[in-house]
Amino acid sequence: MEAQESTALATWVYVALTEGILAILIATAFLAIRQLKIMRRDSRHRFVKNLMEQWMTDKLVDSRDVLLEVIKQGVPKPSNKITTGEFLKQKFNTLEEARDPLLWHLLRVPHYFEMVSILVESDPDALEQVLTLFKETIIHYYELYEPWIQEKRQLVHMEELYIEFEKLYKSACAARRQ
Repeated sequence: MEAQESTALATWVYVALTEGILAILIATAFLAIRQLKIMRRDSRHRFVKNLMEQWMTDKLVDSRDVLLEVIKQGVPKPSNKITTGEFLKQKFNTLEEARDPLLWHLLRVPHYFEMVSILVESDPDALEQVLTLFKETIIHYYELYEPWIQEKRQLVHMEELYIEFEKLYKSACAARRQ
């Protein structure tokens, strides 16, 4: 009888230890999953913060200011049938023909959004955050640059020129409609 009780006790201890270890493993897994979610959220916050900091760098602020000045200097009159985007296309072509470095200065904005689009392409959550912050800005700048981009794609057979910026623009337009 004593051997039977020892076996029963050993079995009970084995079961209790197994269940205890299993409970510890499950709790550890839940904690690890929770920590990974926190790390992912923090990573996204850092990513968006970095995008905002980059957007506010002196070079990009200066490029946006220069673009605004270029538009103000040659803003189409209401009686004129030319759009601001068409005016900019002509201005960019003139700058390119003159090999004026101002053109590359003005192209920082579409380069920035091209880079942003590439960075968020595989992460829908990051895309959603970018659109929350930049949706109207993306639409505004793409529509300013679009006539020049479309012309360049046709003239130099560069169908992929700023294609990622265009994808970001389409996502922003879709988000605006929602």
